[in-house]
Amino acid sequence: MVLFGQNFDIPIGRTGLEGKLRLYLFAGDMLAMTVDGRTERTPTVLLNLEQARQLRSAVDQLIVSCEAAKSREEKVY
Repeated sequence: MVLFGQNFDIPIGRTGLEGKLRLYLFAGDMLAMTVDGRTERTPTVLLNLEQARQLRSAVDQLIVSCEAAKSREEKVY
């Protein structure tokens, strides 16, 4: 993850080479998010503070689920 001021660039994909997720402040009170792939770019998504909190909560829950699934896989092998 690269931090430039209040911008975060996060490599995406299995290898981290497929593109990047960019998060940054927009107009001082909105979170802006874009995804740049090798050949395409998604529209910018703007989230207000409450929506950004909901996104953070959802990501936190998904990370816990992912870690649990990985732990179960490791126990099988």
